[in-house]
Amino acid sequence: MNLYTLGYQGVDVNTYVLKLKSAGVGIVADVRETPWSHKRSFCKNILSSELSKVGIDYVHVKSAGNPKENRRTAPDMAECLRRYKNYLRKNPAGIADLIQVIRMAASLNRTVCLTCFEKDVQDCHRSILVSAIRRRIGVRPIHL
Repeated sequence: MNLYTLGYQGVDVNTYVLKLKSAGVGIVADVRETPWSHKRSFCKNILSSELSKVGIDYVHVKSAGNPKENRRTAPDMAECLRRYKNYLRKNPAGIADLIQVIRMAASLNRTVCLTCFEKDVQDCHRSILVSAIRRRIGVRPIHL
């Protein structure tokens, strides 16, 4: 089972949606703590609407988000991601909630894409989520 990830940094919403559609994604799981963006078209309601136009469902998984305090106070990306790993150990709901979304999608023969801002998955908490999910269920990560 494929598990996609995609960051919207540096792309417009049309390019983003087309990339998802081309990959056959059926459900976007937004893993931002707060589904808001300076890029208005990536705010929750507008993004959900744009996705629905091409038959892609949207779900916000707040429990999988990297807490603002981690992001705001970390001196660098490595420290931010280290803090997020620790956060997940103490707050396993994010992984459990994502696994539930993935299993539900699989039962409907649909694929899931985790989304956040950062273009490079290695600079994003999506990389940590994918690793944790992969240890629990059989997924093949594909970073779009």
